[in-house]
Amino acid sequence: MKKINIMFLIILSVITQEIKSQTDKNVFWLHGLTGQKEMMDILGGKYQSERKLQSSSFTYTTNAGITGSSTAINEKLWELGQGNTRLIDRTGANTIFIVQSMGGMNVRELARTHTDHTYYGGLITLGSTHVGAYIANNIDNGKYAQLKSDIPGKGLKGALRELDPVHMNNSQFQLMTLNIFGTPWMHSIVADLVNKVLDDRMHAQFGSELTRSQMKVTSPELQHLQNYSQNIPQIAIWGNENAPAFLRVASSRLDGEENNYHGVPGQLNDDRLVTLVNNAADISNTWKNIHNTNYYIQLALLNFTGAAIEKSKRDSWNESQAFWSTGIQKATDELIGATRTVIQGVWGWYLECPGGSGDIPDEKGIVPHPCAPEDMVLVWKIKYFSSIVTTESDGMALKTSAVALPNVGCIIRADGVNHEELKNHNVMFGIFNNIFAGMPGFRDDRFPLPSFFKVENR
Repeated sequence: MKKINIMFLIILSVITQEIKSQTDKNVFWLHGLTGQKEMMDILGGKYQSERKLQSSSFTYTTNAGITGSSTAINEKLWELGQGNTRLIDRTGANTIFIVQSMGGMNVRELARTHTDHTYYGGLITLGSTHVGAYIANNIDNGKYAQLKSDIPGKGLKGALRELDPVHMNNSQFQLMTLNIFGTPWMHSIVADLVNKVLDDRMHAQFGSELTRSQMKVTSPELQHLQNYSQNIPQIAIWGNENAPAFLRVASSRLDGEENNYHGVPGQLNDDRLVTLVNNAADISNTWKNIHNTNYYIQLALLNFTGAAIEKSKRDSWNESQAFWSTGIQKATDELIGATRTVIQGVWGWYLECPGGSGDIPDEKGIVPHPCAPEDMVLVWKIKYFSSIVTTESDGMALKTSAVALPNVGCIIRADGVNHEELKNHNVMFGIFNNIFAGMPGFRDDRFPLPSFFKVENR
């Protein structure tokens, strides 16, 4: 009797799995550069328990570039899975691929180079740099190295000047206060930024030289993909992070992708590094004011040598404060390509000399005034000026690149979500709730949400 019951349960289980595989929609959640399946499993596991879908994810190598990654994905899809079934059996025209960052280019390359098989019928990309990532360019052109140099060179300038034994202040109280509130903070943030963020994580983010080369803006590999358009339902999701964007994505990396935030699975902490930077700016400002006060005291005492030392220290702390307050954000915006100079035309009334403005320089490079000021007249015209603009980003991918998915039917903005958080943030849970419910009306939509992505509740 027991044998019959066991056989019955086995047969029932097989039938149930078969029915489930026929009614559930298959969804593959794939990571990007240096990612792991575990973080994508957070989204996948949540929706597998709530909706009629079968979630799959796996870790694959990305060091062989876009083509190599697509080959690695193809091999993973054909590997034997549980129950001696092939993962490839769960791909096809009814399958959704949801991919983060470089994963977006990898699976598009998979479809482009494996035209004999339909791996998926719908695609959702999360912060994928479809036309490239400027940081990949800037790692090789010197901007990355310059930032690594400026972090200690400018950020620690006040602290190092303070501890200069030649001009060290004799006040034991000030030195004790600096040791407690100043130097440890400065060295902590510098060590985190240079060692953990830039070296350990950000440089490693682009893996091999081959992968970094192919992820550059205007790389031939990405241009080939831009010329390849898939006629399937597609959604591009991009993160609109609050400034300072890059510092927030770096914070997520600093705390580690494997850790929970406040006990909530998948919630990455993007505040830690921002807090450190703000503290460094406050400390620098405090010590700048201390030495500014001491400077005037020494002048009043006619101690001009002491005044010169205090002025030197004040100026050093002032440079550190400027770096932590605004300089580091400007530098990191440049690193990810968020800032650029544009030429803009502005119509208005401008004073000019009759017959022209005389804006052609002479042989000495000087622009002469061809008439006296009293002879100038008002002229309505357009003048062109250069200005610096900042492009919206998630701290890594610019909006312009993240939404440049050829033939995309729907664009969704994830408010306040950085590049790392795109794969496991409560905002993303809300977005996917709406996607799987088939609800249109997202901000920045260009078309109604395709019904293909609707998945029924269990």
